[in-house]
Formats: sequence, structure tokens, C-alpha cells
Amino acid sequence: MEITSDSLKEQIPYYLTQGQKEGLLRALKEFPARINYYIYAYPDVLLQGDGWTKLQARRFETGEGVSILGIILSIRNDLSN
Repeated sequence: MEITSDSLKEQIPYYLTQGQKEGLLRALKEFPARINYYIYAYPDVLLQGDGWTKLQARRFETGEGVSILGIILSIRNDLSN
């Protein structure tokens, strides 16, 4: 199946406003030439799907903090449970 503007229109969520739908289509048409949609919006926040080069982790054996390469798969906002 070829991906076209018309085929993309069929996949746009119904709950978006007309302006949001048009904005999404414009952004998709510019892909991959322009991909900085959210890259710089939250530079110090861990977001789902982010790839980090200095993700903070702890070694279980020593408790030492280390920086690692990583991808955020899920974020738990409520740590009280």
C-alpha cells in the first residue's frame, strides 16, 4: 500500500479539530525533512519514546549513579503506589 495524503487522512483521529487535522497533515507531508516537532520543546524532561545518551540509572549492587544510553518505554507518574 502506498502512503499518500488521502490514505493518511483516513488514519487521523476523529477527535481532533479541523485545525489540528490540517496541522498534522502538514507536519506529515514535511516528514522526514523536518522532524523537530517535540525534540526541543522539553529538553530536561523524560518523555515516553525518548532516546537519551545520559539517562540516569543506579547500579543495584553498589547504589552508584551512572549515565547510560537508553530509551524511555514507559513513565509512571504516581510513585506513591
